[in-house]
Amino acid sequence: MPKILLIRADASAKIGTGHVMRCIALGQAWKDAGGDVCFITCCAVEKVLTRLVDEGFEVYRIPESYPACADLKITIELIRRQRESSFWFVLDGYHFDVAYHKAIRSEEAKLLCVDDYKHLDKYDCDLLLNPNLGSESIDYSSLKAEKILGASYALIRKEFAMHLQKSDAGLDAISKILVTMGGGDAGNVSALVIRALNMLGISELRVRVLLGVANPHKKELLGLIRDLDVEVEIVDQTTDLVPLMEWADLSIVAASVTCLEMAAMRAPFFCIQTAENQIFLYNAFVAIASVGLGCSNDLDEIELSRRILEVLPLVNVNMRNLTEAVDAFGARRVAFKMLEMR
Repeated sequence: MPKILLIRADASAKIGTGHVMRCIALGQAWKDAGGDVCFITCCAVEKVLTRLVDEGFEVYRIPESYPACADLKITIELIRRQRESSFWFVLDGYHFDVAYHKAIRSEEAKLLCVDDYKHLDKYDCDLLLNPNLGSESIDYSSLKAEKILGASYALIRKEFAMHLQKSDAGLDAISKILVTMGGGDAGNVSALVIRALNMLGISELRVRVLLGVANPHKKELLGLIRDLDVEVEIVDQTTDLVPLMEWADLSIVAASVTCLEMAAMRAPFFCIQTAENQIFLYNAFVAIASVGLGCSNDLDEIELSRRILEVLPLVNVNMRNLTEAVDAFGARRVAFKMLEMR
């Protein structure tokens, strides 16, 4: 019988919400197995905090993230409360270094580190998870910990389990496009995509732009859409992505965990690399399904619109290559693996 799962992950406009949101999936699977879940987080995004509470998780907020001293001090104090229970500790975030790992493990906690692209030279953990498409090719041979790699371990939340099977629509049938560039979209890539879609010339095109819960660009985007030919609706700060995926014929998304969620739902999408940490996942999706539109730093609206028109007729054909790559049961597989190692 599992006891407590402690999860340490943060969310902000700068780093986005992806680390916390995918850990929700692991928390859901742990609860389903009969355990309790506690999030330790530096998060000022109220909708994310509300989501954690609504899931039935215990939430401890810390004032500053590591390397601030308060982070590790508070975290260790919370770990020591669990000394009489069997428990795992999960770390998801690029700011947690090997010194943080060692501090957690010194408290006799079993440690799972979530990784995306081998951002550290060293890891000190019991189990390393890289849930991304193609991560099996990353060389973790120097790591002594057990490793679980690949999209079969993708942390997909429960709401994506009842996926929608899309039909094979062609270019003429696409009239509704969803744009979502993650929880923060610090570079306002949403504006770039809106301008590019306005240039496509698709008759009666409707666009919905989902602003992540930490997106600071609402005012600017509302000003942008006033004088466009295409119909654009700004959807403000919802954490319920599934209805929007079901509404859209096609989505244009950041190369993040959202891509894995789209793939699990069999929902057609194109992705844009909007941050350095997305390079590996972006390249994997390009290699398997040719759904990449490029890096946002290398695109203007003219080039982006050209690339969309170039690949749009093939989107459903390319998506078939992802049918068996991602499902909605990765979090359950991770939880079962952790329980085996207790």
